[in-house]
Amino acid sequence: MFHVQFSSVRPWRTVRLSSRFSTAQNFRTLVAISVASALLTATITSLVFHFGRNGGAVLLLALAGLAALPVLREARRTRSAPWVQLAQTAKSVAPFQDRSLRPGAAGAGESGAAERDGDPERRREALENELCARNAELRTLKEELREANRRVEAACCAQGQALASTCHQIRTRMNGILGMTELVLETALTLEQRDCLLTAKRSAESLLTTLDGMLGVPENALPPPSPARWNGSSPAGMHVLVVEDHAVGQHLVGMFLAKHGHRARVVANGREALEALARDSFDAILMDIQMPVMNGFEATSAIRRGERESGRHIPIVAMTAFAMKGARERCLESGMDAYVSKPIRPDALMEALDRACALDAPARRPLAS
Repeated sequence: MFHVQFSSVRPWRTVRLSSRFSTAQNFRTLVAISVASALLTATITSLVFHFGRNGGAVLLLALAGLAALPVLREARRTRSAPWVQLAQTAKSVAPFQDRSLRPGAAGAGESGAAERDGDPERRREALENELCARNAELRTLKEELREANRRVEAACCAQGQALASTCHQIRTRMNGILGMTELVLETALTLEQRDCLLTAKRSAESLLTTLDGMLGVPENALPPPSPARWNGSSPAGMHVLVVEDHAVGQHLVGMFLAKHGHRARVVANGREALEALARDSFDAILMDIQMPVMNGFEATSAIRRGERESGRHIPIVAMTAFAMKGARERCLESGMDAYVSKPIRPDALMEALDRACALDAPARRPLAS
């Protein structure tokens, strides 16, 4: 017996045939054939004895043909019935696209109902369960991806901070080496002494260029001065507040200013700078960025807030070893008027100070909020 099932799980039509041999019906067929064979044998034997050899042979063939007709008819009906049902079911499915139809069979009973694994409700429930499982798996993967992204961003941030700190430390130390070399070269020297110092300076500059390339530090270059606002020099004898926490840097900047006729007042952090401004007046400020207690950005913000009440604007020049990309823009956006990176060159420092002091009040940058 054949049971036919049409499945609509996929968009295309799929016909799945499953065959099952009916033991009971096959047994009935075998019994009928055996009984017919036994009756036929007994009949033929009696006729042969009654009519003789020749007449018995003819009668034997005739009776054998008549006896075989019911057996052949039963065998044909048994074997062709499933295919007839299959053809009828396919004919009923074609006009209505009803893939849930299945040919029934007499005596199938509960076994036929148990084979209904192609039921639309069950298939839909199975698909929904599978979809829920896939969605849960997808959500888990998304969460793992977000966590991985957070770890990568944290690692990149930590790496950037480490590079910035390394850059600051190296350039702070190189500031003393190159700055003092510049000062010594401006004194009276023999040719041999000058040659040795120039060689040392070039070697230090080459080392700094190599380190900057490794750390991703952009090339230090001041923007060209504006002819409409640039007078080429700052007023002589200025009183400059130097806010610097490194002892070598304090000494170096003080010597630079003294060499150009200015007076320097040195403090070690932003809080000391605010206290000094409260007690005394200054013409300009050279402000380091990374300092203990209060850094340069915080000190500049406090100074600009106080200027809103006084109406006075004091030039502030950023003077920092942070030379990473975007450092100049951040300093200017915080309210500072100019920027110079360490190691400090005397000409670059004086040029930045002159530019900050030469700006008239309407041309100055707006105060930071």
